[in-house]
Amino acid sequence: MAEGEKGFISDPARGGTIQEALEELDQLERAVAAYHELGEEQHLVRAYNALGLAYARREEWKPALGNYDQALRLAQRTDDLRGAAVTFRNLGDASRARGYPSTGMQCYEEALKLMAQLGDEPGVAELCNGLGVFHAEAGQWERAVEVLQRALQIHTRLGDSGGLMDVYNNLGNVYALQGEWERAAEFYRLDLEVSEQAKHPGSVAKTCNNLGIACVRLGQGRRALEYYQRAAQTYEQLADIYGMSSTWANMGLLYLQAGHPDEAKPLLANAILVLSKLKHPDAQAAAKGLAQACGSVEAANEYLNATSNHPEGGAR
Repeated sequence: MAEGEKGFISDPARGGTIQEALEELDQLERAVAAYHELGEEQHLVRAYNALGLAYARREEWKPALGNYDQALRLAQRTDDLRGAAVTFRNLGDASRARGYPSTGMQCYEEALKLMAQLGDEPGVAELCNGLGVFHAEAGQWERAVEVLQRALQIHTRLGDSGGLMDVYNNLGNVYALQGEWERAAEFYRLDLEVSEQAKHPGSVAKTCNNLGIACVRLGQGRRALEYYQRAAQTYEQLADIYGMSSTWANMGLLYLQAGHPDEAKPLLANAILVLSKLKHPDAQAAAKGLAQACGSVEAANEYLNATSNHPEGGAR
């Protein structure tokens, strides 16, 4: 399967244009200078962190880490536990993004200790969710489930639908990665239920795609198709091009597996056209499927060329 979803959710990055990012950096640099001149140390910790985050989103790690270091030194010197906790979390996210997961995990552990000391339950839950992702990506399944369950208990007690969606998704992913598809589907269904109640279409679409993947692995092809169709329709409403194309790929491969190559071909071709432009690895799985559906690579290329000239004839 192409299986484009199943992504762990920890701390989604903000978007924005290049111009907006440059304006944000300028504003934050000014804020740091102003707070420094006024001696507003607590505000300065926050400003250093915000500036570090702005650089991290641009993957400019040297200035990002420099600002985090300034924030942490100042927070520790002034006994600002919350400022230190937030900085450790940001350092953990930066370490993960730079390919140093063990360092990132240590930073999250430090942040969690401080947030627990403050008695901040939402903060503890958020950090447990992120720490669970670190453990899952390291293949430490039992520890991942343990900390994610801790986050789940807090989010349930607080009635935090956003936190519940993230944790249910991540627990589903932990079991999916271990091949325990029944348990994975159980948590994805809980995720879908909360997403529907919260009227969060993006989460509904993602979770329907994940449920489709789980149903395929469980041999429930008809149910998988229903989930994929709902995911594709919702992604289309959201104008989410990647989500749509990834789901088309999964639907096409499902039709191919069921012995319906004619239904598979337009879905796979349209998925390839989008995913290849995005340079996404799912395009390779879709291309292999299209070659199988068409009978050869040459026939698949001809079909793909015809589809690119008449895209409206494809995945609808």
